[in-house]
Amino acid sequence: MKVAYQLLLVQLGIAVLAVAAWALLLDKQAGISALAGAICCIIPNLLFANRLFAYSGARSASKIVKSFYRGEMLKIAATVVLFVLCIKYLHVTFLPFMVTYVLCQMAFWVMPWLGSKHKVKSA
Repeated sequence: MKVAYQLLLVQLGIAVLAVAAWALLLDKQAGISALAGAICCIIPNLLFANRLFAYSGARSASKIVKSFYRGEMLKIAATVVLFVLCIKYLHVTFLPFMVTYVLCQMAFWVMPWLGSKHKVKSA
């Protein structure tokens, strides 16, 4: 569970940097669009993490699997809804929106390198 929340913190850090960069390099609308892209990534991942870790232990194996699939469906649905809302109501600038979304998603690829310094020692 700790790793999942570390991932969310990495995504948040990427989001803050990306939003600041877009706002400084282009304009306020680009910063808002980047923020919307980050939100479209982070909120669904937070929902998934909360759903995934609702159960633990060997006796709950079937509940864990069901929770995983339900969490993933919730994540996908939330992402779609957030995308539609942002595009329809915020009139986002496409490039900052999508680039920031993709950068936040790439945190999944960065985490193994960040986490490698915290390897668990076997007994």
